[in-house]
Amino acid sequence: KSYYCISIDTCTLPEPIVNGKALIYLIRPVSLFNSAEIHKISLSSLSDDSTMFAEISGSEYCIFYTSPGKIILHSEGGDGVGDSLKLQVKANEVYYVRHSVVTPTFTGKVGANLSRINHQEAKNLLEAVAGRCYQQRK
Repeated sequence: KSYYCISIDTCTLPEPIVNGKALIYLIRPVSLFNSAEIHKISLSSLSDDSTMFAEISGSEYCIFYTSPGKIILHSEGGDGVGDSLKLQVKANEVYYVRHSVVTPTFTGKVGANLSRINHQEAKNLLEAVAGRCYQQRK
């Protein structure tokens, strides 16, 4: 399996690098707003024409191993409102994406916002999401 989502109780940080693949962390931190709502995730690799699917709720992270090249990461909330992020990824490198739940004021529907973050911000979010597991693996 090239991807999986991890809850606080099943994490194994840090995840290993797979030779020849990019590693992408999609982190959905704890939120007071709709943390239980499940969002559908897809990662499309344009270099090998493949798509992976997952689901994520609050206090979880997903990891994806993908071929180098252009990818499109997409998240869709329960109301059908989504966001996409395009990345150019390289083999044997790690990328971090924050998944935030948003409610546009003009629609009132729940959606997602995807944004690339740096290693330090990702480390802080993973410590919040994965807590004791992350502390044990340092």
